[in-house]
Amino acid sequence: MIRVLGLALLAVWQGAVACPPPATDSSRLAISGGSITEIVYLLEESSKIVAADRTSNYPIAATKLPSIGYVRNLSAEGVLSIEPTLILAENDTGPPIVLDQLRKTGVEIAIIPEQMDAEGIISKVECVANVINADPKSTAIAKTKLTEDLEVLKELQNAEQRGERNNTVAVILGLDNGQPTVGGINTSANSILEMAGATNAFASFEGWKPVPAESMLQANPDIIIMPIRSVKMAGGLEKILSMQAIKLTNAAINNRVIAIDGMALLGFGPRTLGVAIDIAKENQKVSQTNP
Repeated sequence: MIRVLGLALLAVWQGAVACPPPATDSSRLAISGGSITEIVYLLEESSKIVAADRTSNYPIAATKLPSIGYVRNLSAEGVLSIEPTLILAENDTGPPIVLDQLRKTGVEIAIIPEQMDAEGIISKVECVANVINADPKSTAIAKTKLTEDLEVLKELQNAEQRGERNNTVAVILGLDNGQPTVGGINTSANSILEMAGATNAFASFEGWKPVPAESMLQANPDIIIMPIRSVKMAGGLEKILSMQAIKLTNAAINNRVIAIDGMALLGFGPRTLGVAIDIAKENQKVSQTNP
C-alpha cells in the first residue's frame, strides 16, 4: 500500500493543511526546499540527509550534499537514485507529474504545510521534528530560540505601532534592465513585511509584478530590500543606487537599500524570524530619524 504523507493543496492565504504524521522510516532524507533543510540542521538531524535540492544553500554544509534538482522541477529518477526512505518537501515542490511518479514507487512523501507568519515558522519546525522523529531535546532548544525571537519581534512591532510615521518598504525580487520586479500582497515579500510590522509600498496590487520607474518613484519607499543574489546580478548596490527607478526614492537618498540572503528573507525558515527583526529595527530607525 502506497503511503503519502500530506498534500499541500492550498496556498497560505487559503488556509494551512495539517502536518503529516511521523514517517515510518526517516533514516534517509531527500529534501526539497531550502527552509526544510535549514530546519533539519537546526534540529541536529543532518546526518539523516542523503540529498537536497538546489535551494538548500544554508548552512554551507548543505551545499555539499548530492543534488536532486530544483524544488519546482525535480526528476523522479534523480530522487530515486539516492534511495531515500522519506522525501521531505516544501508545499511548492513539483512538478505534480513527478510527485505522482514518486508516489507510485511507494516511497514516503511528507509535504510540510506553509504558513507565512512568525507563528507559522515555529509550527513548521515542530512539524518537521514530528515527521522525522527528531530528538526531543534538540527540538525543545530550537523552539525556545525561535520563541525568544518571536517575543523580540512582537516588542518591536508594538513599538512601531505606537509611532505616528507611516514608513513604507519595498521588496524588489530583481531588476531587468533597470526595471524592478516588486512584491505586492499575497506574496512572501508582503508576509515578511507584515511580520516586521512594516507597510508594503506596493500593497495596491497582488503578486510579483515589474513596475516602471514612475511607479517606483510614486510609491517612494523609505526602505528597499533585495536578495543578495539579485543585487550581485544587477551589478552591485552602487549601480542599483544610480538606476533611474531607484535613485530618487527616499530609500536611495538615505542609503537604505538593503541586501539580504534570499532564502533567509523569503524562505520562511528559521532565519526568517531574525530577518523580520532586522527589518523592524531598520523601520524603527527611519521613524526616529524622520519623526
